[in-house]
Amino acid sequence: MKNLELLFFCFVSVVSCKNTAQKPAIPVEIKAESFPITIKIDEARSNHEIPLLSNFSEDVSYIILKTPSSVIIKSINDIQISNGNIFILEGLSNKVMVFDMNGNFKKQIGKIGRGPNEYLSLRSFCLDQNDEDLLFYTGYSGDVYKFNNNGELIGRLFRFPFADYMYSLDNKLVFSGFAGSNRNMPDNITQFAITNLLGQIIDSILCPIYSIDNWRNKQLFFPGNFRSTKFNGGLLLYGWGEDTLFQVRESGKRKPKYFLDFGKYNNPINTRYVSGSPEKLNSCIQAISPPFETYNNIFWKFALYGEAFILRYDKRKHEAFTFFYKGEKKIDFARGRNSLNELGLMNDIDGGPDFFPEWSVYNDSTQLFICAKEAFKLKKELTQEYFKSREVKFPKKKDKLQELVNNLVEKDDYVLIIVKLI
Repeated sequence: MKNLELLFFCFVSVVSCKNTAQKPAIPVEIKAESFPITIKIDEARSNHEIPLLSNFSEDVSYIILKTPSSVIIKSINDIQISNGNIFILEGLSNKVMVFDMNGNFKKQIGKIGRGPNEYLSLRSFCLDQNDEDLLFYTGYSGDVYKFNNNGELIGRLFRFPFADYMYSLDNKLVFSGFAGSNRNMPDNITQFAITNLLGQIIDSILCPIYSIDNWRNKQLFFPGNFRSTKFNGGLLLYGWGEDTLFQVRESGKRKPKYFLDFGKYNNPINTRYVSGSPEKLNSCIQAISPPFETYNNIFWKFALYGEAFILRYDKRKHEAFTFFYKGEKKIDFARGRNSLNELGLMNDIDGGPDFFPEWSVYNDSTQLFICAKEAFKLKKELTQEYFKSREVKFPKKKDKLQELVNNLVEKDDYVLIIVKLI
């Protein structure tokens, strides 16, 4: 594998949607007592904009992950950054891989098996409050393990079954779940739960299925929650098809932060949780990504009748804007949720892929958004013809990106794209 290292930052002025230059918007944090705020999504569908990345971005960086021949990254389930390290949950090996900020491989943590201190599946991981130790949440058993930063097992903390994801927040753990359901499930499964490090519940929300009359006599389907995202040291919690976005902060108590007004396209609870036809799902406004929040905006993907769009809520103007996908692909809810990766903020900085985050990282008081692209697929996408059709604000940055892409080879691993949105 040829060593390639490129970590560059693009500082750009924020421009309006009409592309007239103006000073960068000063981040304005909304006072806590202003929440919850209602976002009228149906009304916003007629309020169109062209979301240029340079309107919202202060820097972009590309990091090529360089792995030894014995290590394969088949899929990336989660990414976190701390203390100059990049931590990646690799979905095939069920281990956490560690890289430095130049993409150099350092080690992998975890052990698959049925023996003592081994696990069969790794659902989620997080860093502890000091960003020094790693906490693993394993599938099937629901065991929580603690490893030090050298990859050595410290011990098993407790067991919390049924959840999909686990997050760390100020000496607390936030669980979000769960996968699957049936008539014989217990009546105390939580959709969200906040615990201490002993597994004792501080706050929780029961699975919404229990609110349906005679739920044990019905064929139920719980689609689960979106992956939680971070903003300003807090966690955003959102369940698929729901109308409330919660936030959890240091207290460990969840509070509603945003109400979603879907208008006549609201998704009723029986459509959400009782098995129904795809036509009913497609005729409701459905989120197809988790929300990503900055000091000035919220970015979110939705779909209606299979047509996807980005919704941006301007927290300063208290106004929502939409940008619709122009391609031919449709969202088919019968086959599961699809985030439609082609739909993103138009990259007019260096002409790279249009950007929409897959993961959010809050590190050293900085909010970062990350997506990952397979190196060889990126090379096939960003051809010379592709770059010729891309108008950019910074031609020199475009040249540097072209150089990076031209030097990618088939054996290169994933490329991380990191953007700080404002």
